[in-house]
Amino acid sequence: MPADPTGFSGSVPQYYDRYMGPVFFDPYARDLVDRASADLRGDVLELACGTGRLTAPLLAALPRDARLTATDLNPPMVAEAHRVLPADPRLALRQADAMALPFMDAVFDVALCQFGVMFFPDKRVAGAEVRRVLRPGGVYHFNAWCSHDENESAGITHRLMLELYPDDPPRFYHVPFSYCDLPVIQADLAAAGFRDVTVTPVEWTSVVGSARDVAIGFVRGTPGAGYIAERGGPGHDEVIERLTERLAAWGGDTPCHVRNRALAVRAVA
Repeated sequence: MPADPTGFSGSVPQYYDRYMGPVFFDPYARDLVDRASADLRGDVLELACGTGRLTAPLLAALPRDARLTATDLNPPMVAEAHRVLPADPRLALRQADAMALPFMDAVFDVALCQFGVMFFPDKRVAGAEVRRVLRPGGVYHFNAWCSHDENESAGITHRLMLELYPDDPPRFYHVPFSYCDLPVIQADLAAAGFRDVTVTPVEWTSVVGSARDVAIGFVRGTPGAGYIAERGGPGHDEVIERLTERLAAWGGDTPCHVRNRALAVRAVA
């Protein structure tokens, strides 16, 4: 069977944390925590925590008497978060499916999700689950990538995959950038039981040591690694070399400037 586009297994979590984290997730994690800081209190839920790129700054901003439950669908990602995050009595890490959260109704005051909503198979079901576990007046913060047109490094990667594997291209390089239509996001949240929805564009440019580092992240630090291994065509190393050339031509070689754009969303239960 094809690799799961949400699957992070094997060595992927380590590559993800080392190569993708600083470029694509850390700046937006700090931004999301800043936006949520006035809402942080009591019991806090994090969805799709991955290796803890949002979890760490979230803990730093969390009041002393608050508690954070950080969850992810993929056990290998939770295991990597356990490994890299410092011990904190306020933090509980556990595996959980956002489509069927293993929590009672109205037990959290705040929910956050960094770049995970795009992977939820049914956005309204997942939103309704978040609404169910939030107390009335609770707040949901999440971010989602804009399209490939506004995240050109990902667009370059996606187009290369279409060229290399035209009959069955890796789906992963499309999915993260497929949930950026404002009316759709607002309608999904309203259907899930949220109000006072605000959506703010956020743009950030990261300066990366080399274009090759960015290429390694896209090829070995995402579920695309499994897709590439299954196809029997160009292998990881060849794809990395080809992608490095294209990224260098776009953003520079050493260093490489990577501009990203996302949406920051806030909604009230």
